[in-house]
Amino acid sequence: MDYYNTYYQHYRLCQRAACADAHRQDDGSITYTKDDFDAGLGRFLSDWASQEGKIRLLLPSQILSLHEESIEVFNQMKAAVFKFKQNNETRKLKTDAFKEVEQVKTAIERSLRDFLRTEKLLK
Repeated sequence: MDYYNTYYQHYRLCQRAACADAHRQDDGSITYTKDDFDAGLGRFLSDWASQEGKIRLLLPSQILSLHEESIEVFNQMKAAVFKFKQNNETRKLKTDAFKEVEQVKTAIERSLRDFLRTEKLLK
């Protein structure tokens, strides 16, 4: 569960970066999602690294394969966010990269539910 919580927090960070260029804070200031992404990336990488041993030991091979795929799509998302220059071309890079993140997330959720046998609880 810790693995998925960490994964999902980073997924949401990617989602915010893909769906908006900036957002207004309660105090009226503007925060760019690229800056949010950069700030959150360090926390994610630290959490992810601390769990890597357990992940590799406990996850079944199918989910471990998806985990490795998620690393690849997260890296593509990171590259797209860092290339972003507030134009349509780089905005499309972000949204396209996020579509890949979304596909892997869906596959991981499906596999984890099956592995944890919680899919019956959701029906």
